[in-house]
Amino acid sequence: MRQAKEWLHAFFIIKLIKNHGIMKKIYSCFILLFAICLSTFAQSTISYGQISCFCPQTGQTLGGGSIVAITFYDGYIYHPLYGKLWAIQRNGDGSTSYMPQQFAGTPAMQLDAVLISEDRQRMEERITSTMGNMSINMINTFTSVGEDGGQAAQRWADAQAASKRGGTISRRNEDRECRSCGGTGVSKTPHSGGSRTSWVAYYNSQGNKCPYCNGYTGHYHDKCSSCSVPSY
Repeated sequence: MRQAKEWLHAFFIIKLIKNHGIMKKIYSCFILLFAICLSTFAQSTISYGQISCFCPQTGQTLGGGSIVAITFYDGYIYHPLYGKLWAIQRNGDGSTSYMPQQFAGTPAMQLDAVLISEDRQRMEERITSTMGNMSINMINTFTSVGEDGGQAAQRWADAQAASKRGGTISRRNEDRECRSCGGTGVSKTPHSGGSRTSWVAYYNSQGNKCPYCNGYTGHYHDKCSSCSVPSY
């Protein structure tokens, strides 16, 4: 009888050790899953370059040009012009619609929603423009310049500021980084269009002074092939 009790006691010890090993594995899997979730929802900032502005009511399409940095958080994004926008629905094409909780924009230019594709490579701004008693809808289409912390957007903003001053772009010590583009990440050679959207870094609208070539025509500039080659 005593021997049977000893065997039973040993059996429960072995069982406990085995269960402890299983619990360790489950705990390790939980920690790994938690780490993956953290990396999935970790803050990231992507620069988006505008490639077109389309009005569904008139059928007119205009060129783009601006670059905006969008910062992603868990359940919402931050837009530098419209502030915090919350994810409100998943669309049939896999994109996510983000909307402000309150009015966003100006009385003449109201933001309706921002749509970002599932792979975060495309972004659309749905806007209603009001002039007097007439309202028109506009869709601004953007393509990703890269998950760069908003550096491309900052370079574009610096270039616009330099253009308005009528001076040259302040390059500081960036010439040492790339002799081809002077550290801007944008090719100095203008193009009439036709490049892949992932290559386009800047669009100069007709009549504006281009900060990269000083031209006044409507044209594109690609990313610098020496230091800012797009990945596919």
